[in-house]
Amino acid sequence: MSDLMMEKEIRKILRTSSLEVTNKMVCPIVKLFNMKYKEIDNRHLALMATKIINEY
Repeated sequence: MSDLMMEKEIRKILRTSSLEVTNKMVCPIVKLFNMKYKEIDNRHLALMATKIINEY
């Protein structure tokens, strides 16, 4: 999965969730991606999610 697609999906998850965006959301985002896509680098995904959450 490309970085752009991951970034797009992370932003979609953050937009559609009714929760406040905090750094505590990184782990649930990684778990969601693991359920949906089996072959994904968790560390890279966590770094991307943290970067995007810090932008909010």
